[in-house]
Amino acid sequence: MTVRDLSTTGMKLNINGDHGCSTGDVIRVEFHLDDTHRSLIRKKVIIRNVHGKLIGAELAPTESVDKALGFYLFS
Repeated sequence: MTVRDLSTTGMKLNINGDHGCSTGDVIRVEFHLDDTHRSLIRKKVIIRNVHGKLIGAELAPTESVDKALGFYLFS
């Protein structure tokens, strides 16, 4: 998986291989930021659209923007 776009409300993911995901599915994603600390981000997201291997997802209502992600997005 490659994170193509990232914001405080969601992300766009490019999935390598078959994924079987559909709109409305809730999945957990884990990835490292490309910051100096390689911060690990773990989030539950709701899939909002699927176009082949490209998936648009929104952060689940239970998820918040943690310190590392907030700093990364606003720097």
